[in-house]
Amino acid sequence: MYILTLNNLLIPNSILNVIRSRLNLATNKLEPSVTLLKRSDVPKWLLMPMEILGRLGLILWRDASVPHPDSRLGRGDAPDRMIECNNLTLINLVLLRLGPMHESHLTTVLLMIQVSYKVSPSK
Repeated sequence: MYILTLNNLLIPNSILNVIRSRLNLATNKLEPSVTLLKRSDVPKWLLMPMEILGRLGLILWRDASVPHPDSRLGRGDAPDRMIECNNLTLINLVLLRLGPMHESHLTTVLLMIQVSYKVSPSK
């Protein structure tokens, strides 16, 4: 089955599910991609640094309101709670700090960052 998008493109449902995680079809803007992790699957030594980065606004790191489907009681007990996290890329950092934006604008911002931090050639 195909879905008609804002730009009158026919996109198969299988691909659309992947795109939906990053492209908001209502606004036609990219948003940070996120994933759900089971809290008990994250190593304990990694929880505190990730929470600190989340509080500093450098990553998206928050408790998800949905309990893990494997939860015995279905309430999302502490070990079965889910964490919502984005991947740790420059693209997601820019989207987190500057907000959702169109792909062409995001590309321009990323190119400006790369050019401004270019390494001078060695002599």
